[in-house]
Amino acid sequence: MLIEDEELRGIFQEASEDGLRKIKAGLAELRENPKDAETLEDLLRESHSLKGNAGMLGLKDIATLTQQWEHLLSQVKGGQVNFDDEVQQRLDEGLTALDGLVREAITGEPSGVQTFYILAKLMGSQESTVSSHGDEAQSSSSAPAENRTTQPRSLVSRGAETPERSPGRPPETSADALEADDILGRLEAEFLALEDHDSDEAAQETIQQSDRIESLFRDLDRLEQLTGDDGQLQTLTQNWKQDLVTLIESGGSFEAQADHLYDGLDAIRAHFHPRLSPPPLSEAAPPSPSPAPQGTASQETATYIEDDELRHTFQQASQDHLQKLYDGLLHLEQFPDDRAKLEDILREVHSLKGDAGMLGVTAVAQLAHDWEQELAPVKSGQVSIDNEKCDRLLMGLDRIRRLIHQAITPPEQSESESEEDNAAPPVAESRYIEDDELRQTFQVASEDHLQKLDAGLLYLEEHPQDESKLDEVLREIHSIKGDAAMLGISDMAQLAHEWEQQLLPVKQGRETFDSSLCDRLGDGIKDLRRLVDEAISNSPAQLSLMESLARLRGETGQPAPTPARAKPSETSSNSSGADHHDGNYRIDTIRVDTQNLDALMTTAGELTVTKIRIAHRLSEIEEVVAFWEEWAREAGNTPLKLNQPFQNELQKTIEQRGGGTRGTNGHVSRMGAAAQAPISEGALLNFYRLQEQNEARLETLGKLVNRLQVGIAEDTARLETLADEIEEGVRTLRLLPLSTIFNLYPRLVRDLARSQGKEVRLKIIGGDTRADKRILEDMKDPLTHIIRNAIDHGIESPEERQRQGKPSTATITLRGYQTASTIAIEVSDDGQGLDLKKIKKTAIKNEVASAMELDTMTPNQIQNLIFMPGFSTRNFVTEVSGRGVGLDVVRANVERLKGSVQVKSNRGQGCSIHLQLGTTLATAHVLLLEVRHIYHEATRTILPRQAYALPVEFVQTALMIAPDDIFSLEGRETILHDNQPISVVHLADILELPIRAQMEDKQSSFACILLKVGEDWLGLLVDRLIDEQDAILKPQSKLLKRVRNVSGATILGTGEVCMVLNPVDIIKSVRGVHRRANVSSEIIEPASSQAETPAKQMLLLVEDSITTRTQEKRILEAAGYGVVTAVDGLDGYNKLRSGRFDAVVSDIQMPNLDGLELTARIRNHQEYSELPIVLVTSLATDEDRRRGADAGANAYITKSSFNQDVLVETLQRLI
Repeated sequence: MLIEDEELRGIFQEASEDGLRKIKAGLAELRENPKDAETLEDLLRESHSLKGNAGMLGLKDIATLTQQWEHLLSQVKGGQVNFDDEVQQRLDEGLTALDGLVREAITGEPSGVQTFYILAKLMGSQESTVSSHGDEAQSSSSAPAENRTTQPRSLVSRGAETPERSPGRPPETSADALEADDILGRLEAEFLALEDHDSDEAAQETIQQSDRIESLFRDLDRLEQLTGDDGQLQTLTQNWKQDLVTLIESGGSFEAQADHLYDGLDAIRAHFHPRLSPPPLSEAAPPSPSPAPQGTASQETATYIEDDELRHTFQQASQDHLQKLYDGLLHLEQFPDDRAKLEDILREVHSLKGDAGMLGVTAVAQLAHDWEQELAPVKSGQVSIDNEKCDRLLMGLDRIRRLIHQAITPPEQSESESEEDNAAPPVAESRYIEDDELRQTFQVASEDHLQKLDAGLLYLEEHPQDESKLDEVLREIHSIKGDAAMLGISDMAQLAHEWEQQLLPVKQGRETFDSSLCDRLGDGIKDLRRLVDEAISNSPAQLSLMESLARLRGETGQPAPTPARAKPSETSSNSSGADHHDGNYRIDTIRVDTQNLDALMTTAGELTVTKIRIAHRLSEIEEVVAFWEEWAREAGNTPLKLNQPFQNELQKTIEQRGGGTRGTNGHVSRMGAAAQAPISEGALLNFYRLQEQNEARLETLGKLVNRLQVGIAEDTARLETLADEIEEGVRTLRLLPLSTIFNLYPRLVRDLARSQGKEVRLKIIGGDTRADKRILEDMKDPLTHIIRNAIDHGIESPEERQRQGKPSTATITLRGYQTASTIAIEVSDDGQGLDLKKIKKTAIKNEVASAMELDTMTPNQIQNLIFMPGFSTRNFVTEVSGRGVGLDVVRANVERLKGSVQVKSNRGQGCSIHLQLGTTLATAHVLLLEVRHIYHEATRTILPRQAYALPVEFVQTALMIAPDDIFSLEGRETILHDNQPISVVHLADILELPIRAQMEDKQSSFACILLKVGEDWLGLLVDRLIDEQDAILKPQSKLLKRVRNVSGATILGTGEVCMVLNPVDIIKSVRGVHRRANVSSEIIEPASSQAETPAKQMLLLVEDSITTRTQEKRILEAAGYGVVTAVDGLDGYNKLRSGRFDAVVSDIQMPNLDGLELTARIRNHQEYSELPIVLVTSLATDEDRRRGADAGANAYITKSSFNQDVLVETLQRLI
């Protein structure tokens, strides 16, 4: 992989060549004196620098090999491995490979290094030397030595660390049999994938091939352990592995040896398969599809329903059955004596079994039957529902749900397509899920599973003997494995399988759950999350399966490096992930009452009648037009002209009397002169006849127009009524009860509370309140976050609650209700409430509010500061905590739904969060207002006026104020309303509109709209109020998905597009906005463009690696910072003392003065007590983070998971 950037390539060449030269010299010295601790330290430091540089530049192969090389050397230093000839040879081979890879990164010429082979040698070397079971493993086989070839420990001993079964114990339990069957199904699929990659593959594909080899060997070792002392099986597996190793080391073609290796796999399957038996429902670890690559059939599958109508009907019915079964089980767990509920559950599962059987989905029908039989002893009174039985039944429902999903999901590929794919050239495996519905379902499910795994691990670390929690964790990881395998995400399935295997010895009582195991499993969850993100977003996870598996087994000391992004200039400005969950939860089907459909159909029929009536009005209009045209033809050009004979006679008479002239248009002028001359009786008769005709025709025309007016008015009114009815009918169809999402939380509360050792009861009120479908979809994540916060931070432990005189079981109340125009949701708990003192301290520190402002705030206003962006009471920042990303995201989601959020708390008594939402998102009653004289820069013209709309639910009143009514209070323009001061601001300033104010436009008064959002008031000054009206809100385009101060758009009756303003955003935008200058003839630009450009914030960057230093400097400068660099801690300290800086970014491992010592020395000076210090390092353990916090650092970011957005966001928060 060539480094594209010329400057970075030159820097890396100089640094890496110098580092490799020092490493080679250090190895030579170490051979002379293997106990030289100083030489070992120098070697570790140089290899650490090389690894960090490679990781920052995205050189994955170099970083991976260096990491294993460094780990092997650290074992030599710790005395775990002897520095003998074999270890020296492995280190030399690794160093030679690194030398080649470095040259490839500099020159672009392929190095020919087989990374997977070198990496396997480095890992195999350390394990074969360290393992105390190596000899045991080789002597455990009863086969004759001559029939068993000895294979290199570099690859085969990878399974040595897995706890072994005692000799002579075959896989008697169905759990072991299931695991063996999973392994056998996976072996052939993995070898098939391995065969597609020949030994001369591209360098970037070697890690993937190595992953498959590692997986094959690990699975074979596990088969041997499951059978104890089965010498025949061990002979088969050992010989097969030896054949594969020989093929790899010789560089031969897989294709040539494929038949021979397949025969070996067939022999292993034939030997082992008779031992297998299907597991019953009551097994603690239920089966799920084996973690096989895409195209491999799972062990438990359901028949796809071909008929579209039947499939859709089954989908809706089964979802309804499952929801009732889940709810019923949770109810029975709390009230095991409720016989009526038990009968309901049995009835639901019986219906589900019957539906599945009728449609031929036998797997679902059989499992539903087993589930029903599991409840038979409960019904007869022989046993009662307890936690363990409830867990098994819930687990069974999860399996039924997965099978139902298979039955309604089309097969991903036909057989012919699979053959074509296999014939295609090998390409890198994609983990992205193409199907939209499956992708969304997987996202929601996997996030739920991973959250439960996180909570379960923390609980097990404190309660390692809790077998029920261990079973729960095993269930969750088993579900992840099954889901991933079903969707063809083989890497994730294998990682989940290994995660599960690490817990099996604890389950079997052969190992204890200690902190070390918890740390490894925690790292595994992080890797699983990255794979989930790749499957959902299609952005590469930059994750090696082999590295993840090695970390999970404890075979490597450091997390794998993550390549940095290529261009620092691409730093995202929206990295908080506020919308990360946006759109995850979707309601795809709605159950509609037939009466509602009948009503809509009736209204549609009436609409047709009205359409016919309007068509009739068109014929009436045509009748009026025809009448007018006929009249015009008879009377000449127009009915208002006199006929020609009468005009001629009248003109002649006037001329005889010497008065009057004829105009240019032929009309007689000066009619008064005609009155003095006698007109013939015939002429007068014609005149009167014309007048009578015109009057008659005018009367007829009036009747026609009046009839048309009345008819159109009636039709318009009727059309408006019908449109309203249809709109209301469709809106009603979209309304769903709040219980649709409320029912998602009882299990969440149960599992999360159990994981934290707390006793919590969820009380749901108002679940039948109905709200728009989109509101329910978008409220799932905010409510989940609030409930998790309540359990995590608000609810005390049972012991603490008892000491305070509270019941040991806490209560969280989820309440929904409807007001005249809003839907309200409240989440309240009886926990410890909010700490006002801590909130005030954090607000002052983060400059959210000053001490003076806090003194004037009410307690409720102070509590609502927790919703401010970046607000966090944590003092130490890492990549995942203390960054202030939490409740502000909840508020953002609520505000996107035209709602507001408020919090109320009493210390020691509990906390309540109130969400207020609009009943519908499609329409709004708005107040139209106007801003004048907007200057359009592109055309250099002035727009006379521009209309905007404000939702009236936020408008308290509107009034006219004179300029003298405005006064200054604390630097803000203010008015008095009901003797209360209210800040006012011009709307043009808020929207940053350039205004050309005219001297003649000085206003004697302003229209002022008083807004109220939550507890905040604001006066909005505009040029004119227009009117109130109902508006249809048009959704924003994808390009303008989130525009500040704007919530949407509507089209006015004039056809003009009008922006609908967001009052919540406007309130937030008021900070720092001052009233524009008074009237002038010049363009008044927004305040932001008038302000002087602020001086750059200066950072001191302390990093000894020139490659990392250059890359970080680019990132920080692209983010707008000025950067001064230092080459080590001592240099950094001297530059800090001689300059002025806003923050320090430092590495830890540096010569002269390391980062921890530098931090401590900085904190010894009082003037630097508040200076932000961010440590960016490769040291990633919790102990390292604790040392950083103890030294006085504000934030700790690891290079192995380096994300430039996190670094920039952290600095923005701290400075």
